[in-house]
Amino acid sequence: MGKVKIFYFSPTGSTRQAAQHLGDRLGELLGAGVEQHSYTLPREREALPQVEAGDVVVWATPVYAGRIPNKTLDYVRRALHADGNRAVALVTFGNRAYDNALAELVGLMEEGGMKPVGAAALVTRHAFCDTLGAGRPNEDDLAALDRFAAQVSERLSADNAQLSPLAVPGEAHPDRYYTPLKTNNAPAGFLKAKPSCNSELCTRCGECRAVCPMGSIGVNDGMPTFDGICIKCQACRRHCPSGAIVFTDPEYLSHVAMIERSFATPKHAEFYVAFDTTNMCSHLRRKLFEEEGEYHRLWLALQDDPCTPKGSRTPLNKNKCSEELTAVVRSRQLHIYRNGKKILVLAGKAAPKVLRDDKLCDLLPQK
Repeated sequence: MGKVKIFYFSPTGSTRQAAQHLGDRLGELLGAGVEQHSYTLPREREALPQVEAGDVVVWATPVYAGRIPNKTLDYVRRALHADGNRAVALVTFGNRAYDNALAELVGLMEEGGMKPVGAAALVTRHAFCDTLGAGRPNEDDLAALDRFAAQVSERLSADNAQLSPLAVPGEAHPDRYYTPLKTNNAPAGFLKAKPSCNSELCTRCGECRAVCPMGSIGVNDGMPTFDGICIKCQACRRHCPSGAIVFTDPEYLSHVAMIERSFATPKHAEFYVAFDTTNMCSHLRRKLFEEEGEYHRLWLALQDDPCTPKGSRTPLNKNKCSEELTAVVRSRQLHIYRNGKKILVLAGKAAPKVLRDDKLCDLLPQK
């Protein structure tokens, strides 16, 4: 076992907090050293990360418009290259949705030669406002993250374990970003919006320049100037000690009002862990995991079901759903349960055994 290496993009600090908690917990469980690497600032993206044999990679990014932030995507694509290293994907989102971001990150890991073992989507405070995701991650979120780390460490610690492909919701190769909306549900056009600074409040400390992930803030007579690319990460505004920096663009403010109105209900974290198929029949593996396999649609549905704790008999988030859907390998077959009652048994060569009516069974191939 090498080290647990954490990489994160975190302009406002929330993603760093989540990534460090997960990475430290994995290091503790695995008895491995932990290294932290930020790629938030331009100088931190000048060189690609170094991953050695045996290292476990934890890669964390916030969700911007439903995907990996556009201005970091090329760096992430080039950085996620390794020779079979096990990896964990973590995305943070501000209580709206993580859309395709998790699938995109897992897909880049696989394309770069990594083997994703687990993936998580964690709610954090929304960068745009203080109401969405306020106080997140909270104690329940961190406890769920600890349970997730325990499951991932079990997979990492098992000698010669044969793990299933990691299935997560979303598209690995999305062709567009989420379109932000205004309060009237029309598209909000604030792509070119930039912050402004109140000269009476500004202390000329330079903190905003130091934290800008695009290196886009200049200075004129001690005052910041916003001349370069702005990704609306809010780092300058969040870090300003005097509250001098604001966004006043009406399209942007209308979008903020819309998300505060539409996404106020707290959302739960979601976790996915690769399934240990070591004792599963090889024929069944092909039927489940290969795209043309006759049970592949059922496997994907099992991963996407909001009640599935993804390969465990213990729910990762007990508050998430009242219908617990679980699956275990026994006698080389896959036994699937709903609320502790067996509903289906899948075998490699024998016909599936349907024990109870369930929506999942509707995805079985019709003979």
